[in-house]
Amino acid sequence: MKNFKKIIALLLALVLCTGLCATALAFEADEAEMQADALKVLGLFQGSDKGYELDRAPTRLEALIMLIRLSGKENDALYPWEPYESPFTDIPTWEGAAEYIGYAYANGLTDGVTDTTFDPNATATAQMFMAFALRALGYDADAAWENWNTLATEAGLITEGVDLNNFKRGDAVLVSAAALNANVVSAMCMNCGTSYDGAESACPECAYEQDGTLGGQLMANGVFNELAHSIYKYTLGNEVTAESTLMDIYGALYANLENGPYLGALWPMPFTSEDAGWIIGVEGLDIVEAYVCEPMMSSLAHSVCLIKMAEGSDIEATKTAIRENVNPRKWICVSVEPENILVENIGNLILLVMDNTHCHTIADNFLDLAK
Repeated sequence: MKNFKKIIALLLALVLCTGLCATALAFEADEAEMQADALKVLGLFQGSDKGYELDRAPTRLEALIMLIRLSGKENDALYPWEPYESPFTDIPTWEGAAEYIGYAYANGLTDGVTDTTFDPNATATAQMFMAFALRALGYDADAAWENWNTLATEAGLITEGVDLNNFKRGDAVLVSAAALNANVVSAMCMNCGTSYDGAESACPECAYEQDGTLGGQLMANGVFNELAHSIYKYTLGNEVTAESTLMDIYGALYANLENGPYLGALWPMPFTSEDAGWIIGVEGLDIVEAYVCEPMMSSLAHSVCLIKMAEGSDIEATKTAIRENVNPRKWICVSVEPENILVENIGNLILLVMDNTHCHTIADNFLDLAK
């Protein structure tokens, strides 16, 4: 009887130990949630009508969509010149599913499980997702599938908490986030068009320096812009103060806006004192650096300017001049109400916000940088 009790106690201890080990290997929910929020800013992760569903296993179609997004080809898939077709008869009916699968089939990303079925709701294994992430980085498809564990480890895709044996959407989020920071196999120089190893810091042909990571290449190719990238970094904990770069400050201003302006429509652009007349209504200012963030070719009434003035400038007089002269009706068919034009400052850094919905939130985010 005593031996039986010892055996039971030993088995319970082993079960408890196994449980603890499984917990240690599983992804941290808060970390995965934060990374999912950050990827959503970049348009690389969306979730479902039930939320992020990080504890659910990803499907084959979800893994395929992430490959398309990480490859920077989502717009090509969803908005083709000619509709893509595939032989599969089990394509889901929700909007976009046929386009994703059709694009993947036409471009050799998938052959399906049979000649006529794709099996979109089947579980995507860690091997499948890792192989897709590696292909987004430029690795050969066969090598990515056959040697996925070694290549993914070398590329830094298997970060702490990723569970390869019980792979969930939360694990897929962590792998996708790591992929953005991994070097691509072949970077395209934005200056001369030469292809070279993404691990190199500069193009060997023209010495042009650019980011050879997957995230850097996606931004260079216009998949997301500097504003989205700044919000992405802020979401992941990038510390921002009034002394930070203006682009980093924009990340703090726009982060966590509920029902905020569509980020894809906004574009931050630098301007000088010569351009300031039509942007802020005042010319001849002693500007050190300035940016305006407005919609591109849109009727969205929204403008956020950050203006770093020279030392010794009369900040209060400048703020008054901007408030009195800026044009609240410079957009097509829309305008900003006078009470929704705010001008604030922290030292020599001036903020101008024109927005009918979010002006106070953005201004508060700015003033918080001084605390």
